[in-house]
Amino acid sequence: MSGRFSESARKLTARVAGLVLTLLGASLVTFSISHMIPTDAARLMAGDGASEAVVARLRSEMGLDQPLPVQYIRYLGDLAQGDLGVSIRSGEPVLTEIARVAPATVELALAAFVLIVVFSLTLGSWAAIRKDGLADQVIRTLSAMAISMPTFWIALLLIAVFAAQLGWAPLSGRLSPDAAAPASLTGLFVIDALVAGQPAVAIDALAHLALPAITLALAASGSAIRLIRASLLEVLSQDYVLRARAAGLSEFTILTAYALPNALIPFVTTMGLMLADLLGGAIITEMVFGWPGLGGYTLEAIAGLDFPAIMGFTLVAAVIYGVANLLVDLLNGALDPRTQRPA
Repeated sequence: MSGRFSESARKLTARVAGLVLTLLGASLVTFSISHMIPTDAARLMAGDGASEAVVARLRSEMGLDQPLPVQYIRYLGDLAQGDLGVSIRSGEPVLTEIARVAPATVELALAAFVLIVVFSLTLGSWAAIRKDGLADQVIRTLSAMAISMPTFWIALLLIAVFAAQLGWAPLSGRLSPDAAAPASLTGLFVIDALVAGQPAVAIDALAHLALPAITLALAASGSAIRLIRASLLEVLSQDYVLRARAAGLSEFTILTAYALPNALIPFVTTMGLMLADLLGGAIITEMVFGWPGLGGYTLEAIAGLDFPAIMGFTLVAAVIYGVANLLVDLLNGALDPRTQRPA
């Protein structure tokens, strides 16, 4: 028992060390790129009308007059304290700005993620059970269309049909102009409104959330549906499934108790990384629907050459992907104990 525990601890330590090295690499890359662009961050922060003395003072305060290795070590020291720098555009700490817009992206990503899981498990399982039948052919065709259609085209199509023509959903934003945001508990409007006992605000937030979440879900569900179908078809052909079917067990029992748990292992890996991708910023969807999340924030930072904001978002995205990879590894180990056996 102690040997198995020490082996698990060793693997976890190695994965955490790999995550730290990945984040260090991301910080070095973003730092290097920000200094390759021929732009003076101190001049941008001071403004075009600032005197050379003011620019020089800012450059000294920001440490930009130091050698690059010294600047990088100072940058790492700030990161270790949770300091992502100060935005050139607003003068606010980047971490504060990201924390202000991140809940919108988290709410959108979680809603889309739930839809993706529901779509892929339901349709993928149905297609596998009805292999080569009409349902399978229709589902495969729809999944191929979802994979091939650009995200912005799906968004515009949904807006044209459900917002412009039918009027079933609002065009943009997280809430209607006459609706007040609920007291912030999680930053997720639907949950905060329900906790505050404001069902009308929750419904309004859900109505605004519907189209962007469906857009993201449709754009990502095609590959997930095909993955579930392929995994299930492989598992359903295994001997233990055939024996269970010969024993007279119902197809539902075979699917839920025997086939689906084993087919979920590659699906979990894909969905973990997909959630990280959604949290990293669905830029196109957020811009089309005017969703005030990390996507719009990052594009504004790029347009304004706000290097601290760009670097801050990049590091946040690296953390999200790194943690997602770590959690996926741990979850795969729980689903498939064979991965925990010593080599």
